[in-house]
Amino acid sequence: MSEVLSSLVLPAMMNVRTRLAGLPGIRHVALERLEKKR
Repeated sequence: MSEVLSSLVLPAMMNVRTRLAGLPGIRHVALERLEKKR
């Protein structure tokens, strides 16, 4: 049971980590688009 849980939890944590790492880039792009609209 614990092995099944770890096999499910680990990929999910890695997915969250990659999303958090990608957030600054997305925010930067969004800010650039806002600047161009002005």
